[in-house]
Amino acid sequence: MDKKSVQLNFPTSLFSYICFMKHLFISTFILSLFVACSNHTDSKSAQIKNVLDSFVKAQKADFSIAIVGPDSGLSYFHQADKRMIMMSVVKFPQAVALLNLVDQGKLSLDSVITFDSLTLKRDTWSPLAKDHPYGDVKMTLRECFNYSVGQSDNIVCDRLYELLNWKDVTSYIQSLGIKDFGIATNYKNLDVNHLDVNFTSANAMNQLLKMIAEGKILSDNSLKVLLDVMKATQTGLKRLKGMVPNDVVIAHKTGTYYENDSFVNALNDVGIVYLPDGRFYCISVLVNNSYLTGDGTENAIAYINKLYYDRVIKP
Repeated sequence: MDKKSVQLNFPTSLFSYICFMKHLFISTFILSLFVACSNHTDSKSAQIKNVLDSFVKAQKADFSIAIVGPDSGLSYFHQADKRMIMMSVVKFPQAVALLNLVDQGKLSLDSVITFDSLTLKRDTWSPLAKDHPYGDVKMTLRECFNYSVGQSDNIVCDRLYELLNWKDVTSYIQSLGIKDFGIATNYKNLDVNHLDVNFTSANAMNQLLKMIAEGKILSDNSLKVLLDVMKATQTGLKRLKGMVPNDVVIAHKTGTYYENDSFVNALNDVGIVYLPDGRFYCISVLVNNSYLTGDGTENAIAYINKLYYDRVIKP
């Protein structure tokens, strides 16, 4: 290359030269800022992973955890694709599937559902049976969600399977691209020795939570019905909600089964955490085979959410 050709690559006037240098400075500054932010995010992400990994691995229990933060680079996963016993978490996707039928006009929130006295005598967890021990009950579908999702009522859940079979709930959820999910039976026929026939993973539940939070799969009215019930959920108040500030609102669903406090088969909580500044993050913590006792397992779930909140949101 000769001297003349080299000179042609540079600006030929003072004005052009100044513009060129200004553009170069701005581009360099933006690139430096981007690199600095990326390095900061990577560093913070690694810190979150180290802190949470250290805590989770020290617990005598099996965890499947997925946390998808308001900033995509600040998420956390631990055995997030591992299949876990679902228990009453199932009532959340069941409600989503039924509300999808409402949106299609195949069901109405005002549809009346009857519970006869014989059904209400079943020996299972049922606040509805406790509220109405002597007679038949009629409720709307909207009211049923207050029991099935809000209070984790097993009798109401099984009655709702008569509107949409568990196989159809499974098919609908899987049609959304959520494959790590399956319901094989209702509560009445669930064998305590084979609780894992109704399964999911933290990633699967987080996928569904994120679709709900972003308003992708339900109408505005159905979405409000579901989220209002999940925000008012009365079970598991010491889990995801246990150690975060009161101005943090959590729409969640729990799942629990254990007979002996020295061994907890399943104790779960999945939800959308709404922050005062309008942002949200999705978190699913599924715990199986825990030797932490019931209270200890609940505290572990609460502490996982607190660790994430303190390092990602609080700063």
